[in-house]
Amino acid sequence: MGTNNKRGKFIRVLTLTVSAAMLVTAGLLAGAALSRERAREQEYLQMQTAAEVAPDVIALPSPEPQAIEPTPEANPASAAELIIAPTCQMIWTTNFTLCGHSREEMRQDRALIGLTEPEVRAATQGWAIETFSRVGLHFSRDVEAYCPDHVVLKSVPEGLGVFRTEPTTFELQQIMQFKLDTTFLNEETRLQLELGMPFGDLAEIEGYVESLES
Repeated sequence: MGTNNKRGKFIRVLTLTVSAAMLVTAGLLAGAALSRERAREQEYLQMQTAAEVAPDVIALPSPEPQAIEPTPEANPASAAELIIAPTCQMIWTTNFTLCGHSREEMRQDRALIGLTEPEVRAATQGWAIETFSRVGLHFSRDVEAYCPDHVVLKSVPEGLGVFRTEPTTFELQQIMQFKLDTTFLNEETRLQLELGMPFGDLAEIEGYVESLES
């Protein structure tokens, strides 16, 4: 009898202990669930706050870009409106392609004063504009000839003629002649004389002709 009472007490105590443990576990689980819920609410509030603040940040005005004023050279319309000033310095360069020399002349063409670049191009056909500004013009042209510093020996019907480039027209003008039979010359020499052989001065030509006659 005494043994049964002890066993019953033990079972009741064990039951109460298990029940208390279950209550504690349930309380811990409920607390954990509540913590997760509060964390989700906190995260949601942070997202809402960020969404409300973000538009203000995005809407901040950006600095306006500074306007760059185009230079006359970069703006074709402005360049076309430039006109030649009365004080404009004009340089005219002629390149002689047969000898590779160049001649430069500084002279002012009054007819170009007050003209725009397109008008200057139309008025100076045959010349290329290297530099164009209101106070400075540089023209250039290529001439297929020897420069006036050379004298040229060429074959002519009566023998050999001496020519010099005319400084204004740049055409060869005969200045003297040698009577010489060129039929005895070798083919290479005859071909060179037909094209024209340049020399530095008349003395060089006279020495060369004497060498042909000897």
